[in-house]
Amino acid sequence: MKTDILLTKKQASERLGVSERTIDRMIVNGELQRVRVRGCVRIRKSEIVQLIGGVEA
Repeated sequence: MKTDILLTKKQASERLGVSERTIDRMIVNGELQRVRVRGCVRIRKSEIVQLIGGVEA
């Protein structure tokens, strides 16, 4: 089973060049999926890479 790196909303927003609020909107709109770890929201790094066209961020 392949594991994926999990990013905080802040890390994801920095990689995409958007605000944390935009990350929240992207989650609500279904553009990103969140992972909850003990109540904390995380975003899979692979989703961020996919969003920016496969270029490693």
